[in-house]
Amino acid sequence: MARPRTEKPEIRRANILEAAREVMIRKGSLDFVMSDVAKKAGVASGTLYLYFKDKIELFAAVFIDLLDRLDDKLLPEKNIEPGIDALRAMSETMLEFIDEYQDFLFQFTGEHPALCNTKTGDRLKDRFVSHLKNLADVIQRCMEEGSLRRTDVSFASLHFSFLIRMFMINKIIHQSTKPLRHKTPEFMDLFLRGLGND
Repeated sequence: MARPRTEKPEIRRANILEAAREVMIRKGSLDFVMSDVAKKAGVASGTLYLYFKDKIELFAAVFIDLLDRLDDKLLPEKNIEPGIDALRAMSETMLEFIDEYQDFLFQFTGEHPALCNTKTGDRLKDRFVSHLKNLADVIQRCMEEGSLRRTDVSFASLHFSFLIRMFMINKIIHQSTKPLRHKTPEFMDLFLRGLGND
């Protein structure tokens, strides 16, 4: 059933993204057809194309929407003092976020070559760089406070982000049903101390 015409474009777009995420979980990241999403969202196929030109653009928009949701949750934690407590709170939120969206994130952890070297891929990359910048700001503050040793802050934020991803992959491998947020102390210990004995 089509949604009322009085629906605001931003609400309709949000509904489409939610429907797309559900369809992608069920059918596969690029194996779905746009008409499935339109039907799930309750819009005409033509309306869907007013928002997204193809399924690659729609797929990237779903990922960008998830990053926006994550960064909205992380934003208040950026200013927690001291910086190391902000980093700890952010890691817990990121691990919790994986649990909240695990059906989508678990299924689509691989690379998607169709996004490479496209404007859509560039937009997704730029959004991820913006996400890393938020982490880098807090890591920089930690370095200035002395809770982290000085190193390349861009690399450190990438390390933090990919370590979060490794915790997600570990959960997949072990088919664990336990919430990842409880792994925050283990995550922070691994981020701060690595695997060495020093």
